Amino acid sequence: IFLSNNSIKQAFSDLWKNVPPNIQVFIISNNFISGQLAAFSGVLTSLKIFNMAGNRLSGTIPDLSTSAPNIDQLDMSNQKQNGTAGLTGSVPERLSNQKQNG
Repeated sequence: IFLSNNSIKQAFSDLWKNVPPNIQVFIISNNFISGQLAAFSGVLTSLKIFNMAGNRLSGTIPDLSTSAPNIDQLDMSNQKQNGTAGLTGSVPERLSNQKQNG
């Protein structure tokens, strides 16, 4: 799914329930997607790329090592929040070290 820069205004939980479980690429950056990633449920063994940079996400980053064990690229940067911290939590170590090693 490639839907970047489309001014999509939707809650992440509503958007995510329509995503097929065998998705490999999910790029919906620079929109107005809001809410928490707690709805990131189930095991997505096919997911390789997850990019939701430049949205309005908040809350804790879910444990991607179990919910998306084969993810190779992750970008959730630049969450535009009005007075909140945006996303908190940790990124799986194998992903956070990629930039330094690559």
